This record gives sequence, C-alpha cells and structure tokens, in this order.
Amino acid sequence: MPISVFTVSVMCWLLRVSRSGFYDWAARPVSTRELLRKELTEQIRMVFAESGRTYGCRRVHAEFARRGVRVDDELVRRLASAAGLVPVQVRRRRGLTVAALAAGPVPDLVGRDFTAARPGGSVFQPSVLRGRELSVAATAARSSAFQRERSVPFGKYWRSRPLVFPFVPRRQGECGSAK
Repeated sequence: MPISVFTVSVMCWLLRVSRSGFYDWAARPVSTRELLRKELTEQIRMVFAESGRTYGCRRVHAEFARRGVRVDDELVRRLASAAGLVPVQVRRRRGLTVAALAAGPVPDLVGRDFTAARPGGSVFQPSVLRGRELSVAATAARSSAFQRERSVPFGKYWRSRPLVFPFVPRRQGECGSAK
C-alpha cells in the first residue's frame, strides 16, 4: 500500500509522534557526520571502481591507510555494504601448455572421421573402436553392462551381494557397563 494514502496526522498518531516534532525533523538540515559519511562513501566507490570491482572492505581500508585517510575498518565495511558494493571473485587461471607457433598443426595419426552418414546416425571410427560401429544405443548398452559388471567391488573383499547389517537396538546392561 503506498504511503501517500495516509495523512501525516494518521502516521504521527500510529508512531506516537507529535506532528510538530515530525515537521521539525523533516526540516532539519543534514548533520555534519552524515555529510562526512556520504563523502567517504563516494571515496569508497572510487577506490572500488579503480580496483576493477575486486577490492573488498579490508583492501579498501588498506588503500585508505596508504593514502593517509584515517577511518575505522568497521565503518568502511558498513558503508560499502550499505552502498551495495560486492567484489567479484577473481579466480586465477591455471597455467596451460601453449604450443609453439612454429610447431604447425598436429597430424591425425589415427585417421579418425567424425562425420555421420545422416543426422543422428552412427559414426564409424575403425582404428579407435577396432571395427565396431558407434551409435547412441550401442554405447548406452555397453556402458550399462559395464556398470552391472563393476557394481560389486573386486579384490580381496569381493562379495556376490552387498553386505547388509541389521539394526539391533542394545538394551541397557547387555553390552558395556550398566550405570
């Protein structure tokens, strides 16, 4: 419901404030502290923008310390939070192997051909699949059969069925001390 629906006298009555007190508060000039906080908020925005939106509150506070501006770190945190400044999470790139430009293209030693005779059809890769034709249904059937074979662990502790431990509640005094 919009605020303009209510009159000032109704809102003052609901908040238990006198109308004259409300008008005195509304006509009051902005305090010096509020002006300083607005100026500091603009400086925080500038430092945040200069950093490429990567500096958090701690780094902004450290930047103010380098510039000689004395300000509390908690105040920087509150003002940055009120201004909605949230730094982006920069993730470092892992080092990748880059091929030399003089190396040229890599030869296809296997002779793979990834073109299908028709859309949705199978792809034939003779040297990779040893003469088997690859289709979606065949791949799914092979992978499900492989999963069935591997569903039971191999090795020293091999079992044909999984172990199931029944839950048997212990009664006081049967196991351990009865206190």
